[in-house]
Amino acid sequence: MIKRKTAWQSRVALAALLALPASATLTTDGWAQLDEIVVTTRKREENLQDLPIAVTALSNAQIERSGIADLGDITKFSPSVIFDQSFGPSDTRITLRGLSNRRGRSNVAFLVDGVDVTTENLISAGSGLLANQRLLNDVERVELVKGPQSALYGRSAFAGAISYITKEPGDEFEAEVGFEIAEFNQQQITGAVSGPVVDGVLGLRLNGLYWNEDGTYDNNASGDNVGGGDGFAFAGTAVYTPNDSLKFKARVAYSDDSYDPPATTHIDGDKFIRFPQNAVTLNGVITPGVGVSAAGTAAGIGENDGIGLSSLVGIAETRDGFAIASTFGSADGRSISHSEDPTTGEDYKGTDLKVFRVSLLAEWDLEFGTLSSITGWTDAESNDEFDQDYQALGRPDALLGGQQAKFATNTRQFSQELRFQSDWDFPIQTTLGAYYWEESRDALDQNFITACLDRDFTGGPDARYPGVCDGTGGSVSWQEFSRAKAPIPETPFAADTTHWSFYGLLEWEINDQFKLSFEDRYVDEDFFVRRANFSACTNLGFAVETSPGNVFTSPLNPNGALCPVADLSLSPDDPNSPRPIQIEGESDSKFHVPKVTFEWTPNDDVLVYASIAKAQKPGGINVLAAGGSPVTIDDLRFDPEKMITYEIGAKTTWDTSAGFWRLNGAVFFQDYTDKQTSSQVIVNEQLQPRVLNASGAEIWGIEFDATWQPPIEGLTLSAGYTWLDAEYSEFVDETRSLIRAAGQGGCSLVYRTEAGSVPLDTAQDVINIANAEGAAYTDDNFFCALDIAGNKLERTPEHSFVASFNYTRPLPNTDFDWFIEGNSQYQSERFVDFDNVTTLEDYWNTDLRVGVQSDRIDLLLYVENVFDDDTIKTGGQGPEFAKQVQELGFTAGLGVTHSFVNMPDPRTVGIRGKLRF
Repeated sequence: MIKRKTAWQSRVALAALLALPASATLTTDGWAQLDEIVVTTRKREENLQDLPIAVTALSNAQIERSGIADLGDITKFSPSVIFDQSFGPSDTRITLRGLSNRRGRSNVAFLVDGVDVTTENLISAGSGLLANQRLLNDVERVELVKGPQSALYGRSAFAGAISYITKEPGDEFEAEVGFEIAEFNQQQITGAVSGPVVDGVLGLRLNGLYWNEDGTYDNNASGDNVGGGDGFAFAGTAVYTPNDSLKFKARVAYSDDSYDPPATTHIDGDKFIRFPQNAVTLNGVITPGVGVSAAGTAAGIGENDGIGLSSLVGIAETRDGFAIASTFGSADGRSISHSEDPTTGEDYKGTDLKVFRVSLLAEWDLEFGTLSSITGWTDAESNDEFDQDYQALGRPDALLGGQQAKFATNTRQFSQELRFQSDWDFPIQTTLGAYYWEESRDALDQNFITACLDRDFTGGPDARYPGVCDGTGGSVSWQEFSRAKAPIPETPFAADTTHWSFYGLLEWEINDQFKLSFEDRYVDEDFFVRRANFSACTNLGFAVETSPGNVFTSPLNPNGALCPVADLSLSPDDPNSPRPIQIEGESDSKFHVPKVTFEWTPNDDVLVYASIAKAQKPGGINVLAAGGSPVTIDDLRFDPEKMITYEIGAKTTWDTSAGFWRLNGAVFFQDYTDKQTSSQVIVNEQLQPRVLNASGAEIWGIEFDATWQPPIEGLTLSAGYTWLDAEYSEFVDETRSLIRAAGQGGCSLVYRTEAGSVPLDTAQDVINIANAEGAAYTDDNFFCALDIAGNKLERTPEHSFVASFNYTRPLPNTDFDWFIEGNSQYQSERFVDFDNVTTLEDYWNTDLRVGVQSDRIDLLLYVENVFDDDTIKTGGQGPEFAKQVQELGFTAGLGVTHSFVNMPDPRTVGIRGKLRF
C-alpha cells in the first residue's frame, strides 16, 4: 500500500472543524435534546449532566451512522480510551485513563444489560474476545464510565466500565433492514422486527446480522487474505409487564464469527544496543565474570573493572549487542508473510469464536423503592491457530524455524445480582445489593517452537552445514521435522473464579445545593487454577556429524526435543494420553473498595463534584503460558494491585449570544501500589512468564470536553481532550534477561539470599558474597536490578484529542434531511512497554460521512481514514524463540528479540443504509 502524503496543516485545519460530542450524542432537534440525555450509570435513570461522574454516552443513532462495529471503534469518540491488540486477536487490552492491563485481568468492566461478561484469557495476556465481539444492531446506548467504579459495577471496574444497554420492543410494530457495502469486499446485512404480542403486556424484538470482509492485506507467502473474516449473530428480546409494578426483560443472543489470521507482521530492529559492561550472561542468564566461585577467586576481573565482561557462550566475538525497534513506525514499505501450518501446508485457520448469552432482568416497583434481579449466563468457545513469529521466507517457509500459536478455550459464566433502590420522601436515599459471579475456563495449549539446526555442537557453535536444514539439497526442513513430531502434546489449563460481594450507595441531600454520597463494595473472591508446570515442547532437528563428511539429519532423531519428556504423566481426563505434569493452587482475596463523593450545585446549569475512591484488583496465580522449566504454584503467585483516585470535576451548560455550550472537565490523580505487570524470568536456562508487582506508579490527568451549537441552524461542533502524566514512581525489577539490561543501558548486579538482595558494586563484593554463601553460592542467584522509576507507563499517550462536526439541513420539497459529518482523532507518541525502549508514533485519523435521512430511510456515503494514514497503532514485542533456538541451541536466548505490529486499515469508502417499516 502506498501512503498518501497529506500536509500537516490540512489535517489540523480539518480537525479544528470536526466535532462529534465527546460526552453525548446530538440529534437534529438540537439543544433541547442535548439536555435530555438519560443514562443508567448509577443503576437508575439520571440526566447525564446531573451525574458526578465522567461519562461518555453513545446512542444507537451514532453507533449506526458512525459504523461502530466493536470496542476498538469507541476510541474514536473518547480521548481517554485506547484499544490495543498484541499476541493475536484474543490478546485485547483496553486502556482507560492511562491504566493498561498487563497480566490479563481487564481494568475495565464490560457489561451487557447490567450483566458482567468481563473475562480473562488463559495462556495469553489481554482481556479476551468476549469483550470484543461485533455489536448487534439492537444496542440502544453505550455508556463509558471513567474512574474507579467498583462499588456499583463490580469485580472488574478498576479503571471504569463500558456498559451496553440493548433495545426493547416498542408499543407499535416496527421492522427494519440495513446494509453496508465497502471496499475490500466488506458486506453487512442487518434486520430487526419488533412490536407487541399482547398489547401493554408482552412485546418481542428479533434481530440478526451477517457480515463478511476479505481483509485489507494479503499473506505474500500464499496470496491469501489476512485480517478478514465472516460471521452471523441473532438475538431475541422479550419484555413482559403483567401490571404497572412488575417488569421482566429476557434476552437470548448467539454469535458465530470466524476471523482470518491477523494482519500482523514482523519488523526488524533499527537501533543497535550494546550489552552492558557490568553484567554478562551465560546461556541467557545474568552471571558475574568468568571464574567467580565459592572459593572467592575472581579471575579476569580487574579491581577497577567492577563486574567484568566475559565470553558469552563462545559468541561474544560476533555479538556484543542486538538490534531492537526504536519505533513501530508506519506500514509504508512493510508486507505480511506468514508461515504455513506444517500439518496442512496451507495458511493457519485463524480464530473462531462462538458466544451464547442469556440474561433476565426483573423489576418490582414498590411504593418506597424498586427491587431488581439480574441473572446472566454466558457460554463461549474460541479456537486460535496462527503463525506466531509472523514471518516466512517463501512457501514452503525456508526459514530454519517456526513458532505456532494454537489453543482452544471454553468459558462459562453465571451471575446473579439482587438490588434495592429507595424512593423515599426525605433527603436520604440508598442503593443496596448482593452479587454472585462465577466463571469456569478450560483451555488446551498446542503452541510449539520448531527449529532445525544446521550446526554440529561437537565441533562448536560455528560448525555449520549449509543446506542441511533449510529443505535444500535433499535434506529436511523444520516443517518435516514438525510433522514427524506430530501430534504436538496438548497442555491443559483450567481456572475457576467464584465471587461474592455486597455493595451499597448512601446519598444525603444536605440542602438544595449540596449532596454527600458514600458507596462501598465488600469483595470475597476465590480463584483456582490447574495448569502445566512447563510448556509442551520445543522441537529441534539436529545436524550431527557422525564421521568425517557423514551428516546425520534424520527428523526422527529422538534427541530432537527440548521438553522434559521424563516428567510426563497420564492426563486425569484421558488415562492413555501423556501430558505434562499438572500443578494447581488457590488464591483468596477479601477487600473493600469505598468511594466518597461531594456535590455542589449552585444553579441548574452547574455541577461541581469531588471524589476519593479506592480500587483494587485481587492477587492471584499466573495463568500465562508455561515456560520450558518446571515451577511450583508459589513461583507463580502475585500480590493485589491497589489504587487511590482523587478527582475534581465540573459539568456546565451555557446559553449565550454565541450559541449553546456544554463544557465539562475533570482533574484527577491516581496513586498506584503494587501495579501488576508481566515479565520474563529465566529458570534453568529457560524463559518463564511471570506476573510481577511494581512498587508504585502515579498518573496525573486532565479531561475536557466541549459541545457547541453556534447560531448557525443545524450545526453542532464538539471536541474532547485528555492529558496524562503517567509514570512509575517506584519499581526495581530484578531480571536475568541480558536483553532488558541492555535496553536500559546497563544495570546494578545483585545477589539474592534468603535475607534479600545484596548489591554488588565491585569484584570484591562478589568475592565477599561467595565467601559468605559458601556451598550455597550459585550463579543462578545473580540478577540485574533495573530501576524503572521515572519511566512512563506503557501504552499511555500524553495527549489525546477527538473532535467532530455535524451539519444537518432539510432537503427542499422532500421529507428528507441531508447531512454532512465527520470525526477526527489524535494520539501522541506512547511507549510499547515499561522499559520505554520502543514507541508507537503519534497519529491522526479522520472519518467523513454524507447522506440523507428521513423517518423511514437512512442512506449515507462514508470515507474512513480519509488521509490514508498508515501509522502503526498497536503491536507488541517478545522473544524470537525459533531464531534463538537456531542460533544458540536453547530457548533462553541471547539478544534475540523481535517486534510484531498489526497493520492499520487503509482509506476505505463504503455505503451504509437502512429502511424502516
